Amino acid sequence: MNKILALIVALMLSACGPAEVGRTPHYETTRIKQSSESCDKGAGYCYACGLGFNGKFECSYGFKYSCNGQRPVTKKVWDVTIKYEDGTEKMSWDAETVSVDGVCQ
Repeated sequence: MNKILALIVALMLSACGPAEVGRTPHYETTRIKQSSESCDKGAGYCYACGLGFNGKFECSYGFKYSCNGQRPVTKKVWDVTIKYEDGTEKMSWDAETVSVDGVCQ
């Protein structure tokens, strides 16, 4: 049993890939982007999904204590080089919200 458990843990860890060891931001690539982000509208009537009383996943419209929405934002975006423990590198990006440009809808 312990060998099976050890094999399962080893397989799970190997699926994670190499660990990130560093990030190098390239601020010279900074640009401004109009985008949206999720927000919480609070309690109200909305469409939501979750586990029902019967234990099955259900989606329905009705009163919820927390309704999700979207709001417009302005973000500052820049490129980043991510370095991994096995020596590989990958280009990605990071972002920072500069301003919220509207209300949650």
